[in-house]
Amino acid sequence: MQWPLEHHQLEAPGSIGIALHVFYPELLDEFRDHLARMPWPFDLLVSVTRPDEIALVRETLQTLPMLGQLLIEQAPNRGRDLAPMMVTFNEPLRQYDVVGHLHTKKTPQAQWGEAWRKHLLSHLLGTPEQIQQIFFHLAHGHVGMVYPALTLQTPFWAMSWLSNAEIARPLAERLGVTVEEEACFSFPVGSMFWARQDTLRPLLDLHLSIEDFPEETGQQDGTLQHAIERLFGLVCHQVGLPLAIIDLARHCLDDDDTLNAFFELVPPIDRKIERVYPSFDALTLSTRDTLVQMPFTHRAAMLRCLMACRGHEAGIAAAQIEGFMGQRDAAEQQVAHEGQSGADAMVTAMVQQGVPETTARAWMALETGFETGLWQPRPAVLAALQRFGSSIEHIGAVIDTPIDNTAALERLRTLGFDMLTFTIAGSDGGPDRYASGFWQQTLEKVNTFGSDKLLHVGGHPWHDMQSAWQMDERVTPLYAMPGTAMAPIFWPCRELMQHLSSACWQDDLWRGLMTRRLIRQVDHEPGCLLLTHHFSCEEDAGYLFIGPLLLEMLQRWIRAHERVGMRHCFIPVDRVHPAARMYDLLAGTGRYQKSSLPTLQCRRFERYARLSMKLTHPTWQRKWFWSDWATQPGIAAGAVQFLEDLIGVLGQHWHRFYVNNDALQALAARLQEGDTPLPSGIFIDQGNTR
Repeated sequence: MQWPLEHHQLEAPGSIGIALHVFYPELLDEFRDHLARMPWPFDLLVSVTRPDEIALVRETLQTLPMLGQLLIEQAPNRGRDLAPMMVTFNEPLRQYDVVGHLHTKKTPQAQWGEAWRKHLLSHLLGTPEQIQQIFFHLAHGHVGMVYPALTLQTPFWAMSWLSNAEIARPLAERLGVTVEEEACFSFPVGSMFWARQDTLRPLLDLHLSIEDFPEETGQQDGTLQHAIERLFGLVCHQVGLPLAIIDLARHCLDDDDTLNAFFELVPPIDRKIERVYPSFDALTLSTRDTLVQMPFTHRAAMLRCLMACRGHEAGIAAAQIEGFMGQRDAAEQQVAHEGQSGADAMVTAMVQQGVPETTARAWMALETGFETGLWQPRPAVLAALQRFGSSIEHIGAVIDTPIDNTAALERLRTLGFDMLTFTIAGSDGGPDRYASGFWQQTLEKVNTFGSDKLLHVGGHPWHDMQSAWQMDERVTPLYAMPGTAMAPIFWPCRELMQHLSSACWQDDLWRGLMTRRLIRQVDHEPGCLLLTHHFSCEEDAGYLFIGPLLLEMLQRWIRAHERVGMRHCFIPVDRVHPAARMYDLLAGTGRYQKSSLPTLQCRRFERYARLSMKLTHPTWQRKWFWSDWATQPGIAAGAVQFLEDLIGVLGQHWHRFYVNNDALQALAARLQEGDTPLPSGIFIDQGNTR
C-alpha cells in the first residue's frame, strides 16, 4: 500500500524525542544542519562514548531552533548506536509519542559510507515540508515506522538475518515474533528511522542491559545490535502497524518494499551463471533450492509430514512420535557437532540417543527415499549446466541434508545433473556449514583438483553468501534467489504467507508448493515478481486461490456425507467443472480401497445439492463458488494442477492435509477489494437459487 506525501501535518503530532548517538563528533555540524529543519519542538537525547565530547555536543546543538530539552549522557562503547537507545535512554524515550533514531554513521569499511549517511538524512530530515508530510501518516496511525528506501549498494540477500538468527531467537520468543533463518524482509537498514511509541515499546520492555551487548571489536555482523536492527521491522508488524519506506522518487510512503530484489533477478539465474563461469576453475552449487526444489519450505516440516503419514512403516506408533522426533533431532545435532555426515552417521547417533537400531535404519531409509523422491530440478539451473557443463571439469554439489553423498549424487544424476563430478557434504569429515572452517575445507578439496578459484552458487544469505564473502578472493558467491525469498515480494503469495506457519506441516507444504511454482515463473520472467495486486496469469489464480478453495470445499462435502453414511456425494456442478475433476483425482489415489469414497453425483440444479452446500460451507466460500472464476479454462487448469501437485507429495494420505481457512479467507477478502484487479472474473447472479 502507498501513502502519498501530499498532506502536511501542520500541528505538532504530540511529543517528539530524538535519540542521537555521536561516535564521530566531526559530523556534528552536518547533523545540526538537518535537525534545524524540524518544524515542531522536540527533545534531543544524545549519547557519547568519551567524556570530553559532552561540552562539544552541548555547544553545537543547544542553539537548535526548535530544541526543547537537551539530555547528554556518556555511554560505554558497546552496542554502537542501539545500546544507548535500548539501555541508556530506555526510560526517557517512553514519554514521547514519536521517536526518531539517528547516529553519526560513517561505515568506514564501505567506500559508499558517506553517501549512505547523506541518503538517510536527506530522507528523514530533508526539508520541513517533507518532514510534515511524513509525520502526517505517523500521526494518523497509517504507519508505525518509516525509514529511507534502500540504496543500490545493499544487496537483496543482506535483507535477512545473515549470521544473527540465533542471537535474535531468544528475544524473538519474548516478543512473540518468528525468526525464519532464510527469509528476506524489511527493516530499517542503517538503523535510522521515525517510529510511533507503540512500535518501540515492546523492544524497550525487554529491559536489556549494557552487558548484553558485546564489546566493540569492529564486528560487521553477528551481534545483538545487528539482531535488534532486524527486529524493529518484525515488531512493527506484530503490533499491527505497517512498516513503510520513504520513497522520494515516487513521493510516497510504501509498505511494499521490494528490497532491491529485481537487481538480483536480472539477468535470470541461468544467464548470470553463464556470464561469470568462464573466469573460474571449479563450480559448486547448493543442493536445496539451487539444484533442486522441494514442496516444503522447511525440512523439519517435511519430516513431520513423513512421520504423520508414514511413520508406521518404520515401526513408530502414534504414541511414540514426539519422543522419537526429539531423539532424531538430537542425533542430527550430534552428527553436525562431530563433523560427520550421511545416513550411517545418523543411525549411529540415533542409537546413542536410545532409538533401537532396526527402527533407526528403517526410518533413515524412509526419510532418504521420501526426501530424494520429492526432489525436482530447478529448470533454469539445470538448463544452464546442460549448456556449459562440459566446459568446466569440476562441478560439485553441496549436500545440505543428512543423506549419503553417493545416494544424493545418484539421485541428482537421474534428474539430469550428470555433469556433477563430486559432492561436498554439509560436514564432510570436517566443519559443517555453520562453522567458519567450511569454506577453507571446501577450498582444500577443490585444490586437490588443481583449481584455485571457486564459483559457488546458492541461496542461503549466510551460508552461501556472507560467509563466502568473508573468505579471500578464491571464493566468489553467486546468489540464486530461493522461493522463500521471492514469496514475500510476489503479491498473492505474500498475502497467503502472512497466515501460514512453518510450524504446521500442512501450512508449510502449501507454502512449498507455492514457492516451487514461483521459482519456475520468476527464473523465466523476473518481471512477474514485481506485479502489485495482480495474479500474473489465470493459472496463478487457479493454483493459488481457486484450487485450495475447491479442495477445502470438497473436504467439507466428503466429511458431511460420510458422517451420515451416504454412498453418494451431491455437488451442484457440471461434470466438466474443476471441482468434479478434482474429486476424481482424490478418488483415484487409493485412499478408500476398503471403504470407498462416496460416489460423485453432479447435480447442478438439484435442490438437495444446493442445500447441502448451504449447510456445510460458509457464505464467503459459496460466493466464490458461484463466481465464474473456476469455469475459466486457465483458472480451472491451475486449480487442478494444485491438487495434482499435492497428491504427488501425499498420495493416498491427502486426507491428512487441510487448507488453512484463515489464509484462504484473507486472500479472498483482498480479492474483493475494489483496487484489486481480477483476471477477468465477475460474480454470476444466481438469484434465489443459492
